[in-house]
Amino acid sequence: MDLKLKITQKEGTSMSGLIKQMCGLKCRIKVDIDEGECSIVGIEDNSVENVIDSIDEAFNIVGVDIVPTVEVPEPEVPVVTEDSLEIAKIEFSNKSVENRVNKLMRIIYWAMYYNNASSRDICQYLMSTGVEIAMKYNTHEIVNFSIGDIVNCNFGNHLNGEISGGHVHAIVCDIDDEEGTFYAAPITKEKLEENPQKYLKFKANLDVDYTVSKYNGGTVLLKKGGYIRPERIQEVVGTVRPEFFARLLEALPDTIRFSHNDYAEKYSEKYGDVENDDSMLFDDTDDAIGEETSDVVATETANEENSGEGNTSKDVKKISVEDYVAELLAVPLANLDKSKPIMEQVDMFLDCIGFQTTEKIIKQSFVVACEDEKVTYKSIILELRNVYPEISEKSIKETMREEFKKWLTLYPEAKEKYPKISFMVLLKVFARKMS
Repeated sequence: MDLKLKITQKEGTSMSGLIKQMCGLKCRIKVDIDEGECSIVGIEDNSVENVIDSIDEAFNIVGVDIVPTVEVPEPEVPVVTEDSLEIAKIEFSNKSVENRVNKLMRIIYWAMYYNNASSRDICQYLMSTGVEIAMKYNTHEIVNFSIGDIVNCNFGNHLNGEISGGHVHAIVCDIDDEEGTFYAAPITKEKLEENPQKYLKFKANLDVDYTVSKYNGGTVLLKKGGYIRPERIQEVVGTVRPEFFARLLEALPDTIRFSHNDYAEKYSEKYGDVENDDSMLFDDTDDAIGEETSDVVATETANEENSGEGNTSKDVKKISVEDYVAELLAVPLANLDKSKPIMEQVDMFLDCIGFQTTEKIIKQSFVVACEDEKVTYKSIILELRNVYPEISEKSIKETMREEFKKWLTLYPEAKEKYPKISFMVLLKVFARKMS
């Protein structure tokens, strides 16, 4: 509040004493003796009487005018967009590029000075943009990589919820030669809380082998993967082991299927049927893990022409697990007639090989295998779930495991030579014969 007083001077007026009093009351005073006016500015509402009393001690007050304080509203902050900013323009020979670059400059200015974006973040995004352009047009030799490798990929900068950081390790799960892309399952070095729908933990020297010792494991981000170009690969930094790769394929969402790649098939020839998870393997001892179980000595005969003492030779032949089972069950397979109903042939085949079961999903598995273009563990399970939605995936796996395990006791030599032999092998040789 402000006051304007009409005053006349008293004898013995002390201006210095009045000014001290006004300072104590936290307001400013201006006295014009010639005009007979006294103006007091910035008076607090509860100090008005004290101010008037102080002035009255020094002057004769003959009139009072109260000047109300006028509140001036603060100017509204204008809404700022990148189009409303005026900054120096960058000239470029191509007008379309020039317009786009200048629009980018306005966005950067707007983000930094009106939304407090840090210069570090802006520089990272600009660097990422430059790298993206360079990867596409300044082509370099593509790094050699294979399915099952751990690769260091440049994913650029990302928003919250996406895979983090510019350079991210990822496992190559599939290679699509037709599209020129590969499926990368990204890795974080953090040990995240186990969640089978989102995370799969792993350890170095147990599940994966790194080329350098500083990496000791981490977590696969199951829901963050996707098909990307090989230009993003900087280097190969490791390889997953077959058992872990089988677990990874099983853990990936059912919507992700790599039916066209033959990596699992190639692994099967070397390690056994890796498309099955651990619950489908029938030797869970540590000794069985990592053994090369698909190549075995098939025959051993004495050379009768050179059968002298201590002089024998071995006719050694190496065959895959599927070929071994096909040879083992050659007679029942030869009796199959694909012109007849499949279920009828399934019943006959199971009777011939001594596979006694009352489980409907076992017989249906053979039917499904014959209908699939490529027999895979995932495709069989998926189709069985469609036929029998009331049976859980876990129950289907357990039934397959237990029923096959009982049948395998009739052929101990097969189990001995192929510790990782599974029900899938039986389905494949049957489907191959009926195709």
